[in-house]
Amino acid sequence: FDSSMIATASDDHTARLWKTDTYACLYTLQHDHRVWAVAFSKLNRSVVASCGADSTCKIWNISNGECLKTLEHNSTVYTGAWSPSNKTQLATGANDDKVRIWNTDTSECRELVGHEDSVISIAYSQDGITLVSASADHTCRLWNVANGTELRIFRGATAGVFSIVFSPNDGTVFASVGNDSTIRIWHACTGSCIREIIGTSIAEDTRLDFNMLAYSPDGTILACDMYNSNNGVWRIGLLHVNTTECVRTIDIVPDVEPYFVAFRPPIPTEATSLSS
Repeated sequence: FDSSMIATASDDHTARLWKTDTYACLYTLQHDHRVWAVAFSKLNRSVVASCGADSTCKIWNISNGECLKTLEHNSTVYTGAWSPSNKTQLATGANDDKVRIWNTDTSECRELVGHEDSVISIAYSQDGITLVSASADHTCRLWNVANGTELRIFRGATAGVFSIVFSPNDGTVFASVGNDSTIRIWHACTGSCIREIIGTSIAEDTRLDFNMLAYSPDGTILACDMYNSNNGVWRIGLLHVNTTECVRTIDIVPDVEPYFVAFRPPIPTEATSLSS
């Protein structure tokens, strides 16, 4: 979170830690299968978590690349997120339709059951009291972290939901995107959909597909990957949250599908796309 390091996940069975100033690879973090996601902790800056198709989430020391702990699952782990209020709490989402909340000191976990298909993305609210999960079952769900209660189901997507992010400005608002070419902005407390951004509204007469989202640090911009089905071109789009206007597009070179998009924390207008 000081922007000096970036973590990447790869289908070559590794996660890697890189210096952002020199682009040097500091450490290679080994899994036994594809790595789907990586997550830094805001409260414990000495660790990073990686989630893989080898049914594990591993916690690593970023100073020396040592694996500190392996959290065993029974299926592919697609996503992980550290609590913003408890440095030993980590949530994971897996192919067995479950969200798990772990105590990383003891390896104890609570299972949150409700989804009917794989859990692809999870995000904590700013205060760490609630958690939102996104699933291939076409829903997002809001959970009470302390007791595991399902508080609300967000319906409206007509396909799997792949990415969710909370607004840094308003802990009650989050954005979701999935395979139905629509970005939705939700009010977590009421369950209402505040705004929809449909692919055809950005590029007239063109279907744009979205996979991943990221809020800028000031909460005014959403970055997303955009696939133009007419010409087969991938771009990163920067969308104004309030007006839904696409204020800028960034070509991806070489032209390959991006798996992740993230903003560099100190520079609100700089987005980093990690591609396959």
